[in-house]
Amino acid sequence: MSLPVTPRVMAEAEVVEKARFLCTHRLLYTFDSSRFPSGMRPEDYIRPEDLSYLRLNGTPRATPSAEGAPLPPARCDVMSSDLAGDAAVVRLQRTKAGASRPETVLANFIGTPVGWRLGYWLPERARFDVQTEQTHARDPDDEMTLPQKVSGPEAGYTVEAAKRGVEGLLVLRCIITREGAVEQCQPLKTLPRGLTEETLRALQASRYTPALFKGEPIAVRFNFFFLFLLPGS
Repeated sequence: MSLPVTPRVMAEAEVVEKARFLCTHRLLYTFDSSRFPSGMRPEDYIRPEDLSYLRLNGTPRATPSAEGAPLPPARCDVMSSDLAGDAAVVRLQRTKAGASRPETVLANFIGTPVGWRLGYWLPERARFDVQTEQTHARDPDDEMTLPQKVSGPEAGYTVEAAKRGVEGLLVLRCIITREGAVEQCQPLKTLPRGLTEETLRALQASRYTPALFKGEPIAVRFNFFFLFLLPGS
């Protein structure tokens, strides 16, 4: 007997398939329409706001290989996926042709009325950090080192939440600055009994290594996922 396919299972399958496709064609961090195979539409994969921004401000082109041919596809293996509300993140291991080891990359998706779409956050990034956007526009096949936590408290249960048996997924969207501070957090999925507030306080008291682009620190928008489960769950 087969299990019913739930809307969540369908959504996760869509996000994972699109993340793998975009990673394989090196489209996770910058856009190049020439990398889409015939019959594949960017509108079906990329957030409308980002496509509009690109059409108004120009579309960066991919850097060709030394022989002048398009860059070869990468191998991409999905490590994990998390969905919460209108946000989803997929973690992948990407191995480029000729590379000796894989690298970890993240794909951030946003739920829209017509399906899940990858978010470059170009309009927002241009507003809060013009230099970051200019840097990304110069190199369509950019390499980004992801932030890593270096200090600060861990998010944990409040006494009230533990007494009430609160469990679930908490999602916060924040900016990690060039200095590694966590700022401008927006809750995407909250939990009651003080868990959201305590987690926000823990995040904002933490320090991270900044994201690096070509070795230079940049500010990035980042989704934080916290799964709260009581012992024995």
